[in-house]
Amino acid sequence: MGEDSDPRKHKTRGYSPGGFGKYPNEHERKVVRIAGNLIDCPMALRNLLAIMRMFWPDGCVGALEIDRNSPGFWNKCINEFLRYYTYDPRFATEAEARASILEHMRDNLRRTLSDDRERADAKIAGDSGTTYADHMPLYMKPVFGPD
Repeated sequence: MGEDSDPRKHKTRGYSPGGFGKYPNEHERKVVRIAGNLIDCPMALRNLLAIMRMFWPDGCVGALEIDRNSPGFWNKCINEFLRYYTYDPRFATEAEARASILEHMRDNLRRTLSDDRERADAKIAGDSGTTYADHMPLYMKPVFGPD
């Protein structure tokens, strides 16, 4: 049985970009319910993730690095998202919708980094003599990893 045919071998996980890259006409934009930091549409969430990946600044891992190195990142992502979707005015004003999208992105970033840290902690506990640098996710650059 060859290495490529081993079913236990980890394969990288793909992702669906939603409708990213296919701009709708102004009147065809889908209305999504945005309330609090909840966006009630799975396709819109996948699209938002693809937008964040496209505009992601090099060398940034957390929200603080993004705020320092690329202060326009959040607004670029929100503006791009609103080219695909519009908010339901029954649930939020434009300012509330923008604030909700921003908080949604920041919360997901915090949660992802926390999950990565927990996975690294578990691996380090099992492997003696290893450090965070040995178990860092591929998107993190070595100088920006957890201490």
